[in-house]
Amino acid sequence: MPNGLAIVHQNRNETDYLYDEIFVKQSYLRGGVSLPADACVVDVGANIGYFSLLASTLVGSDGCVHAFEPDPVNADLLRKNVRLNRASNVKVIQAALSNNDEPVHLFIDSNNKGDHRIWEPTGESRTKITVKCTTLDHYLHETSTVPKFIKIDVQGAEGRVLEGMKETLAETAPMYLILEFWPEALRKCQTDPKRVIQQIAEAGFNIRVIADDQLLGKNVIIKESFSAANAQALIDLADTAPYQQIDLLCVR
Repeated sequence: MPNGLAIVHQNRNETDYLYDEIFVKQSYLRGGVSLPADACVVDVGANIGYFSLLASTLVGSDGCVHAFEPDPVNADLLRKNVRLNRASNVKVIQAALSNNDEPVHLFIDSNNKGDHRIWEPTGESRTKITVKCTTLDHYLHETSTVPKFIKIDVQGAEGRVLEGMKETLAETAPMYLILEFWPEALRKCQTDPKRVIQQIAEAGFNIRVIADDQLLGKNVIIKESFSAANAQALIDLADTAPYQQIDLLCVR
């Protein structure tokens, strides 16, 4: 890659796009986000490691990255990329995060390796595999980990992940929470989008929309902050966005 990282991948176009989004535009680090040199980062939906590798370089040897990826193919590539780039501060966990430890079905997208879902899109016939689950609360307790930054991008399962990290949200340690907000996908996972906003707001986070030319439209900037009181306005914004999804920056 242009920055010297070596990436083992399956789709060159997808890799080039994600490199531009994560390393060049630094989409997850907009809005004044900074990672201290000794921070602990949790990457939920790590794919093959783009953001995990970026976070690894930012937090340095005194920091750590816990990368969760349930798909065995992606997880294998993630491990290879971690080894290839000598990112010894990255730990790969081949599991999905949810609100319990019951295994779930993962519907595999053969074309877009970042679009595997726990629900099958209407009109598609995807390969289905079973993956193991845990909760973030359980994992952090077992590993005595205190994260400063949590990124969640799991194609509609964000609500389930949040339900499984109530204790983590109640703590004062996490300063930044970045997540994809896709109301229709949340509904497919039996999650009320408004509940997602309420839960984040009740934990004391200020919620803002990350500016993104592709997700919002060119030069569209949303200056308003969101909370439980105006959650519906945020849902309407996402539902009418070009791809019906937006990225949220939550800070406290």
